[in-house]
Amino acid sequence: MILHATHKWPYAITPHLWSYVLKMVNEIRNITPRSQDGLVPIAHFAETNQVQQLVHLHPFGFPVYVLHTRLQQSKKIDKWQQRSRIAAYLGQSEKHACTVHLVLSIKTGLVSPQYNVKFDNYFETTRWKEYLPKSLWQIKARLVKPPPSSSPDLDPETLTKTLGHAQKGGNMEVNSSPQSGIHQREGTEIPNNDSQIITTNEGPTQ
Repeated sequence: MILHATHKWPYAITPHLWSYVLKMVNEIRNITPRSQDGLVPIAHFAETNQVQQLVHLHPFGFPVYVLHTRLQQSKKIDKWQQRSRIAAYLGQSEKHACTVHLVLSIKTGLVSPQYNVKFDNYFETTRWKEYLPKSLWQIKARLVKPPPSSSPDLDPETLTKTLGHAQKGGNMEVNSSPQSGIHQREGTEIPNNDSQIITTNEGPTQ
């Protein structure tokens, strides 16, 4: 179940969601008739003939489109604004009706029960990954390390290493002269302080 979702949507679904997979498997097992006598385990336990409809079951980890919060509250939004956000399906909610589902926000990592959702049971929208938002919940949950910055000057890890080498007196030297940066950017040589030009009446001598 989780292997199928990881193969279809590898950027958002990871094995870290295994606990939700076990929960969904347990729910499916409880509403599936047994091969011995045809009884449904949850109905046999509750001593009732009412069984949950299988139409409310969906694959694990497929994309879910949740209606905008303001639209759920019967409020208006800008016409150019997205009317829904994409999330990952984690199963039905235990504390609500069978039509309420748990979804994972791929941007914030928040798991919330939602009712106004649209399902993509066949992972059809994951084909155009360049149009989907980036999955950031793994970084927010500190399950993976964030990618390094494209600018070394703004990368905290590179900055920490640079300061560490400077404090230990390593090979990295820091020149406090403001002229050194100018010469390095212009590609010219830095004049040597040992050689000074002295101007006399006869002409410049070194």
